[in-house]
Amino acid sequence: MDLENKEALGSDLADAATEYYNEGTALYDKADYAGAMQMHQKALEMRLQALGEDHLDTAASYNSIGYVHYAIADFGTAVKMHRKAARIRTNSLGKEHADTADAYSGMGSAYYGLGDFPTAIKAHQQALKIRIKALGKAHMDTAMSYYYLCACMNRNNDAKNAGEMLKRSLSISINALDSLRKEYGEQHLQTAFAYDNIGSALYIKGDFDVALDMLYRALAIRMKTLGDSHPTTAKSCSNIGQVLNKIGDSDGALSMHNKALEINLKAFGEEHPNTILTYSSIGTAYKNKNDFDTSLEMYEKALEISKKSLGDGHQITKTIKLRIKANERKKAIILKKAQKADKAEAEKAEETAPGS
Repeated sequence: MDLENKEALGSDLADAATEYYNEGTALYDKADYAGAMQMHQKALEMRLQALGEDHLDTAASYNSIGYVHYAIADFGTAVKMHRKAARIRTNSLGKEHADTADAYSGMGSAYYGLGDFPTAIKAHQQALKIRIKALGKAHMDTAMSYYYLCACMNRNNDAKNAGEMLKRSLSISINALDSLRKEYGEQHLQTAFAYDNIGSALYIKGDFDVALDMLYRALAIRMKTLGDSHPTTAKSCSNIGQVLNKIGDSDGALSMHNKALEINLKAFGEEHPNTILTYSSIGTAYKNKNDFDTSLEMYEKALEISKKSLGDGHQITKTIKLRIKANERKKAIILKKAQKADKAEAEKAEETAPGS
């Protein structure tokens, strides 16, 4: 085959790869992760053949495959894919490009999923550093880097720095909200993203009423835009359920978490972290209702699945074990109070009985 024909074949292959890539992205947005994986893998194979390992389009394929692996909780493979994308983008675009930051951010989220919080912090700090320089301090991607760092630092028992990260994320998100509304409109997913970020930050801060308002707005947009069976809608339901649990509305929390569970089971199955955490959240709602037997049932179901799919040493497994202990402690306290009240009532009845 002469050079001209080789170039033509390479060009055709690259164009076909782009079509597969775009289809993979569309399927990912619809939460069809199996279909997205298939399309992105085809695109990657073609790009490796037509463009080579070090091309930016190849990096885009690696990065997108990383996000699909993250979505299905294959965090180890997600780390590998994002690391490949970060290497190519660093070499081609430099260390200060927004696309390089995105690869580091994906890597940080994957390490968080693995429970390796120190390494997750390093990756998110690298993403933040780049985003501040490439996008500015007021960009929503910068806000998200601060928020991810808050989550990682909280898990790493660094509450002081986590609080500072939260403060910065919240400030940027609030200031960006009006411009997002003007640019995209009220019913756009970018606007929902900002509402969700603000609501989640306010929840951590303890401002539950305003957090609920923001989270319900995000849910309404996602229900309208994505539908009531999309995993992102489930995320909104879970976030609202967490806040309702905190303010003592256990029935409302159960309604939200059960809706999230229905979506997560359909989208991911039982062994996905989102499903496991939802079972655990349902357990907490029942604990708050003092229904300790049902609570324990939900916690034990979550624990069994978590140990099987994530391992005994994973942070989610450890958290569920702590919740089971808290459930037993509260049950013992309530039982002791009830026994004390019964004893007092019996003594009072004895004192007032005829002939006493």
